Amino acid sequence: PPPKVFNNGYCLTPGPICTPPEVLTGGFCVTPFVPTCTPPQVLTGGVCVTPNKAPTASFVASVSTPRVAEMITLNPATSADADGTIVSYFWSFSDGSSDITSTTPAVQSKSWAAAGTQTVNLTVTDNKGASNHYALVLTVVAVPVNLLTDTGITASQCYTAGSNVLSSCTSATALALNNQQDGMLGRDVTTPNNADGKLGLSYSTVPNPAGGNFAMTECVKDNITGLTWEGKTSTGLRAGSAAYSNYDNTAQAQFWNGTAYVNPTQTDIDAATNAVGYKNAVNASALCGYTDWRLPSVDELQSLVDYSVAANGPTIDTTWFPNTPASRGYWTASPYVSYAWGVSFGAWGVGFYDGYVNSYGRSYTGQVRLVR
Repeated sequence: PPPKVFNNGYCLTPGPICTPPEVLTGGFCVTPFVPTCTPPQVLTGGVCVTPNKAPTASFVASVSTPRVAEMITLNPATSADADGTIVSYFWSFSDGSSDITSTTPAVQSKSWAAAGTQTVNLTVTDNKGASNHYALVLTVVAVPVNLLTDTGITASQCYTAGSNVLSSCTSATALALNNQQDGMLGRDVTTPNNADGKLGLSYSTVPNPAGGNFAMTECVKDNITGLTWEGKTSTGLRAGSAAYSNYDNTAQAQFWNGTAYVNPTQTDIDAATNAVGYKNAVNASALCGYTDWRLPSVDELQSLVDYSVAANGPTIDTTWFPNTPASRGYWTASPYVSYAWGVSFGAWGVGFYDGYVNSYGRSYTGQVRLVR
């Protein structure tokens, strides 16, 4: 009769009935061992394990408000995985340009064709399959339509009839001579603000993606033209006093060998003492995070001249552009064609000794200030 059961020809009383959480083991009711896990560990399959942490997605844009067609960099080096490694970096862009996938934290270059709000997305995945996403919204701004700066001429630098002495631009005698004198017109009169450059000239420091702003000895932005200018140091590679030749074409007679102009070699062009070689060295250093530095055109470089400063200069705002010597020739990329020779062996230069624009043979050693 129950609770006995028939087993092998015998009526037997079954073993003990266990009360949970006890279990029958070897004919005895025993309480199974359950490990106690210390957070953040969790019990999985009877074992304490530490769960995988998702990686952190992050990147830094070299420019927060890029201009249309301006190439910027996106650096994902700030992404991290605390308990493993990131094995995939997936980039996508709101403008519909192609997605990019990388297995390393490669710096990406990006530009936009139109002004407006754009979103850059980065998704990182770690070695255990966990992912994280980061999005950055950038405002792409249009290139300024008016790229003309003013001259720095003050309201006390006008002329009157019969005199070469500078006088007030608001005086009746100055207005009677010519009411369109430089000191009466332009941003220097309508938008004077000495806090960001003299009178109507306007400069600003460039944001550093790592925090703060770059020093003025590294780079400075012209708020009127939108151009970013190379700063100058007192010593080293970018010393303001350093001078260079300006050979840029092996197919043109640019090199003066002492008796005639001959074609420079590529070695001459790439030399550290030549403007092109210097430009290459600055781009290799990624000054202010940029690798597209170039020689300015003559009009671009002349836009920095402060014509209120008398000869002996330097005719530039030295507060924003320190370490600028009063040189008679800063090189530009604008070629100069000699009527006598009929070849383009020269280039235009801007003198920050007196603000003059002059032509020079390319063997002349002049200063260089790069732009982008």
